[in-house]
Parts: sequence; C-alpha cells; structure tokens
Amino acid sequence: MGDAARRLDQAGEPDVVRRLIARPIRLEYSQHLAEEAPPEAVADEPAPDGEADEVRDVAALEAELALLKAVLDAERREAASLRARLADPAAGSDPADGLAVRERWAALVDELLLRLR
Repeated sequence: MGDAARRLDQAGEPDVVRRLIARPIRLEYSQHLAEEAPPEAVADEPAPDGEADEVRDVAALEAELALLKAVLDAERREAASLRARLADPAAGSDPADGLAVRERWAALVDELLLRLR
C-alpha cells in the first residue's frame, strides 16, 4: 500500500501543472491576428488606445491568474481528501454499511449458486 502511494505521489504532480498551464493553439485566432496586424507605429505619434489596451490586458491576465490559482487550490484540496481516504479507509464509511453490502453480495452469490444446481 505504501509503495502504491509513493508511486502515485511521484507520478501525479507534473501532469497536473502541465494540463492546467498548457493550452491548445487556436489557429483561427492567430490567423485573424496576422490579417489585422496594424502597421508599425511611427515614433512621433503616440498610440491613442495603448494605455487602455494595456489596462484591459492586465485585467484579463489577473483574472486568468486568479482562475488558475482557484483550480490549483481545488486540485490540492481534492488530492488531500483522497490521500486522507486512502490512508484511513474505515474513516470514510460506516462499518454497518460495509456489512450490509457484504451480506447482499453473499445472498446474491448463494442465490446464483443454488440456481445452478
């Protein structure tokens, strides 16, 4: 059981981060940007919407960062609860429930065996 837990701990972490950070490349979006690329700005003329675009970009990045942090936090909490359940399997279930399930399976097996005779 300890070996399985160690293998699970060693194998899980890089995939979670890679899955959350890696994004699919959207070809339509990149082609759209290439078609509408503005000509290079002349140094004499300041860009009129440059600051507004930067503010929007920063706000979008902050929202994305908050979302990634929330997802990572949820993943960590879920992993911790799974580890706790694996460490103490009796804590998550009532022993009476386990006995009831066992009795139902035993009755089903007995019934199937009696039918074969």
